[in-house]
Amino acid sequence: MYNEIPIDEEEASDLLENSYIDSGISDDEGSARAQSKPVAKFSFLFSFFPNSRAFYYLLTACLATVISGFIVPAMSVVIGKILDSLLKFGLGIYEKKVLRAEVQGLIWHLLGLGIGAFISNGVLNVMWQRCADLQAKRARECVFESLVVRELEWFDKRKHGVGAMLTQTQTQIWELETALGQPLGLTLQSVIISILSLVVSLLHCWRLTLAILVVLPITGSIQYYLHSKLPPLLEKQKQHLAEASKSANRTITNIANVKSLNGQAFELGVFSEAVEFAGNAFRLQAHYEALKQGIFQSVILAMFASGFWYYRGTSPMGENGKDQNSRGATQPGDIITSTWSCLMAAQHFLMMVPQLAILEKGKIAGAHLSYLMSRTQRVLGRPRGLRLKEFGGGIKFHDVSFAYPSRPSQRVLKNITLSIAPNKATWIVGKSGSGKSTIGNLILKSYNVQGGFITLDGKPLESLDTDWMRENITVVQQHSVLFNDTVFRNIALGKAESRVSIQQAKEALLMAGGEGLIYSSDDIWSRMAGARGLKLSGGQKQRVVLARAILRDTPFLILDEAVSAMDSVTRSKIIESIIEWRKDRTTVIITHDISQIPFGDMVYFIEDGVVAESGLRLELEDKGDGYFQKFVQTFKASMRTCESTPEDYRSDDYEYGFSRGKPIIGFSSGVETGSSERPNPGAHGQYPHRRKIPAWPPEIPNHQFDSPDYTTGIISTNSKESSLIPPQCESIFAIWPLCLLFKKQKSDQLDLYQIFLTVWSSLTQKYRLVLILGIIATFVHAIATPVFSFALSRLLASFVSPDTQAHEFKFWEFVASSTAIVDGVAYYTMLYCLAIVSQEWVDYHRNAAYRHILKQPLEWFEDPNNEGGGISQDLEKHAEQMKEFVSRFTGNGLVGVVMLVVAAIWCLILCWRFTLLVAVILAALSPLEHLFQRAADSCEEKYNSAVVESGNVLQEAIENVSTVKMLQLDGYFRVKYQKAVNRAFKTGLKRCLWGGCAFGMAESFMPWALALILSLGTYLVAEGLYGLEPILGVLTILSLTLAQITSILGMIPQLSSCKDAARRVLRLSQLQLVSHESLGSLRPISIQGTIVFNNLSFSYRNSIPVLDEFDLSIPSHKPPLLITGSSGCGKSSLFKLLLRLYHSPSGAITLDGIPICDIDVKYLREVVAIVPASPGLFDGLSVFENIAYGSGSRGCSPEAVYNAAKLAGIHDFIVSLSEGYHTILNRGGDGSGSGGCSLSGGQAQRVAIARAVARKPKVLLLDEPCSALDVESEKVLDEGLRRLTVEEGMTVVVITHGNVGGMGCGAEGHIGRRVVVSGGKIVE
Repeated sequence: MYNEIPIDEEEASDLLENSYIDSGISDDEGSARAQSKPVAKFSFLFSFFPNSRAFYYLLTACLATVISGFIVPAMSVVIGKILDSLLKFGLGIYEKKVLRAEVQGLIWHLLGLGIGAFISNGVLNVMWQRCADLQAKRARECVFESLVVRELEWFDKRKHGVGAMLTQTQTQIWELETALGQPLGLTLQSVIISILSLVVSLLHCWRLTLAILVVLPITGSIQYYLHSKLPPLLEKQKQHLAEASKSANRTITNIANVKSLNGQAFELGVFSEAVEFAGNAFRLQAHYEALKQGIFQSVILAMFASGFWYYRGTSPMGENGKDQNSRGATQPGDIITSTWSCLMAAQHFLMMVPQLAILEKGKIAGAHLSYLMSRTQRVLGRPRGLRLKEFGGGIKFHDVSFAYPSRPSQRVLKNITLSIAPNKATWIVGKSGSGKSTIGNLILKSYNVQGGFITLDGKPLESLDTDWMRENITVVQQHSVLFNDTVFRNIALGKAESRVSIQQAKEALLMAGGEGLIYSSDDIWSRMAGARGLKLSGGQKQRVVLARAILRDTPFLILDEAVSAMDSVTRSKIIESIIEWRKDRTTVIITHDISQIPFGDMVYFIEDGVVAESGLRLELEDKGDGYFQKFVQTFKASMRTCESTPEDYRSDDYEYGFSRGKPIIGFSSGVETGSSERPNPGAHGQYPHRRKIPAWPPEIPNHQFDSPDYTTGIISTNSKESSLIPPQCESIFAIWPLCLLFKKQKSDQLDLYQIFLTVWSSLTQKYRLVLILGIIATFVHAIATPVFSFALSRLLASFVSPDTQAHEFKFWEFVASSTAIVDGVAYYTMLYCLAIVSQEWVDYHRNAAYRHILKQPLEWFEDPNNEGGGISQDLEKHAEQMKEFVSRFTGNGLVGVVMLVVAAIWCLILCWRFTLLVAVILAALSPLEHLFQRAADSCEEKYNSAVVESGNVLQEAIENVSTVKMLQLDGYFRVKYQKAVNRAFKTGLKRCLWGGCAFGMAESFMPWALALILSLGTYLVAEGLYGLEPILGVLTILSLTLAQITSILGMIPQLSSCKDAARRVLRLSQLQLVSHESLGSLRPISIQGTIVFNNLSFSYRNSIPVLDEFDLSIPSHKPPLLITGSSGCGKSSLFKLLLRLYHSPSGAITLDGIPICDIDVKYLREVVAIVPASPGLFDGLSVFENIAYGSGSRGCSPEAVYNAAKLAGIHDFIVSLSEGYHTILNRGGDGSGSGGCSLSGGQAQRVAIARAVARKPKVLLLDEPCSALDVESEKVLDEGLRRLTVEEGMTVVVITHGNVGGMGCGAEGHIGRRVVVSGGKIVE
């Protein structure tokens, strides 16, 4: 079970070196890197800075930053001069005319500074964001290049799987892009403004400046200490988020098996617990960050009070300012200018603090990505190998030994020596897991051998150019990999570098036996294969993959169980045509089916990683007791058993029925309604640390049954009569197409207020109280600022007013100091409370999104808008981004509103005309703000969509990297990925322009507004309507309020990004749950296993009909039923419909006479188990966890797991592993979903069989269970099926292509009847 990862916070400086989760770095690589001790330096923010054009962007951004940095200090000087003129007018030095003339010129200066602020800050935002976009573009390109050149063994070592690694990489690029954009620009701007403001302050009144800044060194030390606590917590959070991403990727890419096995509760438990642990790490981060900013806020404000106190006692002005005209005295205007400059410096210091946390994340992300690139440079730096003039095709293995990186202690090949003759066909035969497929992988240089060497045409394989070899060698693997494109494009990828006509693709598909696929639909060439080829059957996928290899037509061809999903007749025809086509060219055929081997071909029999026998087939069969001869005898014996039915199954009452009429339904078991005893995985048990989450599946109101008539099969519900499909099912099924939500959810159009409403409804009572406390602290913080500004204005007045008494000065000094302390505490409380509330809000919706995703029908996952890569980014990157809505923007927005209200009230008291002026200014600003917000939202949504699209392309290429490498499709995906990245980059340009306009307008708002306010103030003072003291107080209050409003307006671009992220997550968390899977609540006490398909018709979404009025009755306690037919005839669809993975709009399916729509879907999948055609093992879980996966309320004891493994014939192999049943399966980079390089195809298939048997179902469904098994393994399974049906009374249904040897023959010795399906109907 997933456990929290402890981190010693004292090792903060070593954390980066010891944590490698973000790049998916293995433990060995991590320890090697730890010795080099890299540090997350500031330079990592520019790790992917691309070219000279980007340098010009950067130069322009820096120049604009410097220019904008001069605006605020210059504004301080101008404002100081204006106030100095007012003071001189008050002292009688200036006349009214002189005052107006001097102030008017200074007002024009302010307006000019506003224009300069608009231009410089707009350019600053555009250029820095464009630099960030350029670096993100380059980073995405480098990540693709880095991953596509990696060898397969590197992917096998990924600790959290390839999918989680890719999601983490996308998040790192976003963190790097975010840091280099506006945050870095604002940080540099704040540094420049602070330095220049302090210089101005020193020049005007150096004593006051030093008195104010005297405690800065101590504050800096405290800040550094608190900041050092953040990196280890950031890494700890990332580690747990990686575990959550791992679960999400594992689930989404294997959703059909997760649903079939009732694995939703397990996956939701792992995900929610990882999210909870990540949240705990963030809460501690929030504490240190809030403490850092709270202390800084309090100290900065307190410095002013202490500075004024110190300066008043040491100033040449003397007490009460009476000596202000003496030599060496400081002029009042200088004091005001110095104070204003220090205030601006302090404010920008405070603005810089939250940006530092963003920069820290960016530095760490850049460090991880840089390390990934440095490893890539080593790979790219390797010298290219030899490229021979001619490719002969003669391969020789010389004492070769090999072990997969995922199992280094277990050698797959042991000193193997063999020779593959050029221009001939060579067969490699052996049992499952003997090492046959490994030979093909080594020929392609997918892995490096640990012992011995391999030669090609006499040249060592290591000396040959890998690309050249892959140009001349094609491999068709057992697990067919198709891409999310059309059928035509998937075939044409065989010649990705040249143009392919439909006629060429058609000819290749015909040779691959795909005539049925060609003529099944008029638009077959434009038909989408779906992600991983999910929209095609197993046989159809193999035909398309084989057609791709035929079109490629290389000198060397390896077929690794390439036709295992086809029927025996088709297999024979295809193999014969391929052998004829490949005459006089090198062909290696890896198989366990020996029926197609010509007597004159060379055969190597592999046994336990060694060549047990080799020779021509005719010679091997002549040997009396050789390995191959025994294998042949076993094969022939299994074939003979297919021709008879054992005595165990001969019975007079044995009958399978299939007719057009209604089937006769009867059962004798009682029915238990509801599911009141279903376990809640979130309440206790295996997830003790996770908070409670709703049980799976959701509680559905139970149907009350009155006197059910079990003899007729009619169940009475609330109504007196019921048919096979109850009325409640019929009504829902009638509107079911309308319930599929393949359109944008309403959450896509949520505004800020609606998003905020979701916060309150997501919180528990505890966190609602925390939110209320945070809001109260926000009000206190907002009110403290005007109070402090008024106290500061009174302190300033004491320097220029000769009538100020000492006790009055001390009073206002006390008010200012007390307010600073209260404000610091309130600021800490506000930041911390809102941060942990935001984490709780995000955790709730992240868990709800994942839970709702798991409840969606399979049709939802087939929609292009719901691709796995995009969903993974929503659950990690966008969920993390969404937190800032509450933790940052809500608090600052509320502070701005409260400060504005308080300032308005204060101005009403002191001078109502200022309130009217501010209202007019805001009224004029509101339409512009709304325009910029709308434009920024639109651009952000388009940009994020483009980024998600590029991420989906990257994920498809890298998760199938084995196939991409073998077919040399890196160029095709490079072009496809580059186009997606370029679209994102071009979309980002419009985002930059609108964001620049919004930011420039925000930064110019303050000088323009102050120009109007100071003009009004000058007029009021000059006309004698108000005195200088109230005007000074109003100006101080309004200045701080306008600064807060400016800060809020400057957040518009970042707010738009946060809002779009929130909409994406909320779309998932608010998905509707009404589907065919939410129906039914019956949990029968016992199940016999009688299945009836009645008048069933079905077609997949946007597809041709698969089943047409299908009728079949399968009685319980009978020998296994074999369903045969060609690929795409609808066989596998029967199993999917029985498990309620899909719903048929017409007809009915009953289990023991109960319509399956009435049965609780979780219970149904407990009593009906399936062995899918693709094993679908789960990477990152142990062998034991894979077998016990989703066992549910019945549980799965170790003894049941061991017995199931023995029945499937895999127990001995598992025990032979170094860690036995605790061995972790890692899919690596092959994208097959079968457990990858850790297990062979046959071994993975036997684990899947054990997984189904361990559940102890009443009905066992096997879909091509022996396609990857050798005859001896089939015999073991054959005996197991006999025991399950005869001794345990299990209903067993087997799907296969074969009409004689469809299951590989072994299990057919105990098959009772065969049903042949064609065109969606039973034809025999």
